[in-house]
Amino acid sequence: MLPLFIRARSAHSTFPPSSAARSRVNRPWNRNSLFALITAGVLVVTGASATSSITGISAAHAASVVTAISPTTVTLFGSETPAVAAETSDTSAVELGVSFVSSQAGYATGIRFFKGAGNGGTHIGNLWTSSGTKLASVTFTNETTTGWQSAQLATPVTLTAGTTYVVSYLAPQGRYSYTSKYFASSKVSGPLTAAATPNGRYRYGSGGGFPTSTWNASNYFVDVNFNALVTPTPAPAPAPAPAPAVITTLLGTSTPAVASSGESTPLTVGMSFTSSVAGYVTGIRFYKGAANVGTHTGSLWSSTGTKLAAVTFTGESATGWQSANLVTPVALVPGSTYIVSYYAPQGGYAYTTAYFNSAKVSGPLTAAATINGRYLYGTTGGMPTSTWNATNYFVDVSFTADLTTPPPPAPTPTPAPSPTPAPTPTPAPSPTPTPTQTPAPSGWPDATTTGVPAGTTLTPSGGLTITTPGAVISGLEIRGDVFIRAAGVTLKNSRVWGRVDTGDVAGKYPGALVQRVEIIGPYDSAADGGYPAVGYTDMTVDGANIRGWGKGAGLVANMTIKNSWIHDLVVHGDPANGGSHNEPIISLGGTNFIITGNRLDAGTEPNFSASVALYSQLETIRNVVVDRNLMNGGGYCLYAGSTNGRQAYNAQFTNNTFGTSVFPKCGYWGPATSYTSGLGNVWSGNVMSTGAVVGAPIG
Repeated sequence: MLPLFIRARSAHSTFPPSSAARSRVNRPWNRNSLFALITAGVLVVTGASATSSITGISAAHAASVVTAISPTTVTLFGSETPAVAAETSDTSAVELGVSFVSSQAGYATGIRFFKGAGNGGTHIGNLWTSSGTKLASVTFTNETTTGWQSAQLATPVTLTAGTTYVVSYLAPQGRYSYTSKYFASSKVSGPLTAAATPNGRYRYGSGGGFPTSTWNASNYFVDVNFNALVTPTPAPAPAPAPAPAVITTLLGTSTPAVASSGESTPLTVGMSFTSSVAGYVTGIRFYKGAANVGTHTGSLWSSTGTKLAAVTFTGESATGWQSANLVTPVALVPGSTYIVSYYAPQGGYAYTTAYFNSAKVSGPLTAAATINGRYLYGTTGGMPTSTWNATNYFVDVSFTADLTTPPPPAPTPTPAPSPTPAPTPTPAPSPTPTPTQTPAPSGWPDATTTGVPAGTTLTPSGGLTITTPGAVISGLEIRGDVFIRAAGVTLKNSRVWGRVDTGDVAGKYPGALVQRVEIIGPYDSAADGGYPAVGYTDMTVDGANIRGWGKGAGLVANMTIKNSWIHDLVVHGDPANGGSHNEPIISLGGTNFIITGNRLDAGTEPNFSASVALYSQLETIRNVVVDRNLMNGGGYCLYAGSTNGRQAYNAQFTNNTFGTSVFPKCGYWGPATSYTSGLGNVWSGNVMSTGAVVGAPIG
């Protein structure tokens, strides 16, 4: 049986890539000759003396040599294999691809793809610009039955460093290979980076074409053969005087959208990054706003939480970029992930939200997308592990590549005394999209009280189907969906990069508890298949931090959502013309719901129907308690259940706060609608965040 919000698409859900078949939601060498260009690192020459035959270059030509093509071919996926070798139920012609960028200039010399059984017909590979201009095409010949296939381009294509390209192939009989959620994080291989969501592309049609659609961050295992441009080794010559080491940073002189947050809580903020080449971190830097005062300490960590170095910042200026050199530079292993952070003892950190919706690449350094931008609350500091809204907190490293020995650290210069700046005018109050907004006086849920408790060590895991009654799952970093298919299951103190699902048959798997879990969506509501983060029956969700989905919680029967924060929901398209409909909590009809103590954030877009949307669409809403919640945004903040010609009954709406941070009336049209007096329904104690009483809505 399909989940409720797939069965009821017409009103409040979105179709997966194809409406023709349910299977579509899973999507979306023969070297005849070697290039003379790359057989031995062939030189590329300039000047009038250059000819089309450049292997055997004369001494006269040697003076015009400027670069060479590396003989080493780099690919994104190497010998990796997909989770699903062939989608046997989808036989439609489809073009599949991936977008990528190189941190080095070079050449695309070939195209490759993974072939599963049944993926027949003539396959054509294509290379495109990011705007859809075709740069090259090649037909695959002499393919093997399965496995990686490769075809060389007749003429290698020049790639510009830092520019996005798309490589694709046409599968005329479908049955493509894929791994879902592969691009929940970026893929980095040497100088090549395939950014995180939205990546993994497809386009249906017998003629193929530039693929633009994405679904569920899926990797369709299309790849490029890349050969970088390198500087040739010159003939021996007298050693020149040592040149200063070249320092690379990720963020350079860029500045944040918000120089100082309005928050004064101590915390550590940071960023994860990788280098495609060997080298050393020689220093740590961060951007300082006027309110970011106190003693700042920078740290460098391994991805597992081992502190590799620490430094205290001294001689800081009042605002702007601050730098401190490490006593001993730290060697980095190419391709390994590290975290750089600093401790802000009085908050006031700088930030730009949604910065890491795409990866940041600077030379050999890459800061991956989406799951980046990190924070950890507390006075003792530590490695930051939580993320919020792909926010950049402007922490950075100073990196030197290819050093034979670590450079001696230079002393951090002490700036000359400067006059005390005039006080900065206090800006007008506005909502601050920080990792955890300052809670209202009554203490609404935020990042410190929801999701994974601070200090919890998480063990990596794939998606889970839990079939053991009474099972307790704790302390996992789960990259995939969690399907609860047994009674009395507990999932706690974990992070899920997927959805949590108990099925839509009431009473089949009773007693599920999801407690202090962070549930992160694909940050693309066109790619989440219309599914909510949690649903649909016999589940208590307590203290969850839900973000990045189109819908937060979907309710059918026997559902409790409490003490949770549902926020940063994402929309796509025009809701009147096939676009998404989005709600933190939604039901299309059902019974036995308790919604209490939550913070429910919708947005300003017309896609947002409500913060709590209770519709008597498939069946009547009944036996509901909605108590002590903070709601913000939507057409109305609350639809109270009496819709579609049906009247809700035994529905209690008490002591809720209708916020004004999105619209002055909470929702665009007002705080609430669709309430019926009588029938056991109750409306009491509901107020605006200004304190004004909200009476029972009429209609």
